[in-house]
Amino acid sequence: MELQVDIQKEDFIAFNMFHFRTRKLKRFLFFSISISVALPFLLTKQEHTVSDFIFSFLLFNILFFALLFINIFLSKYIPLQKTMPIGVRTYIFRESEIVCKTNETYTALQWIDIQSIERGKKAIYLFVNENAAYIIPYHAFLGNNEILAFHDTISLLHANALQQNNNKNVT
Repeated sequence: MELQVDIQKEDFIAFNMFHFRTRKLKRFLFFSISISVALPFLLTKQEHTVSDFIFSFLLFNILFFALLFINIFLSKYIPLQKTMPIGVRTYIFRESEIVCKTNETYTALQWIDIQSIERGKKAIYLFVNENAAYIIPYHAFLGNNEILAFHDTISLLHANALQQNNNKNVT
């Protein structure tokens, strides 16, 4: 199966948002709460009350989330860079591998090297590691039925490759 997609800047931004929401949010919240609890101890040497913790929690988190929101809002205005995975690319989905071709590159990756296949609001993501994924935007398809059929097909190819790999490891 071959699929040609034109990945836009908005698709890359949507991937970054999806990645943050699904992969980094828990760590972000843990960090935020940890700093909020430690802040009164770091700023003062006096006896600490519950109101000190509440104040530091609110102050730090308001500032932290404001900076996060500004960062996310401004990401829409990031200038295009050569390192961004933007532009026309052709994906070829074979029984044993995925091929990604652009005018400049050719990459082949075995299905067992795909960590996960996840659906976001605007695309399907084939994660190759914790921070990188092949982006298959929904606008590459004619409708929801095509998206579902594509997702089912690649999920089956991925599951079959994992099963064959497990069978090899058992024997």
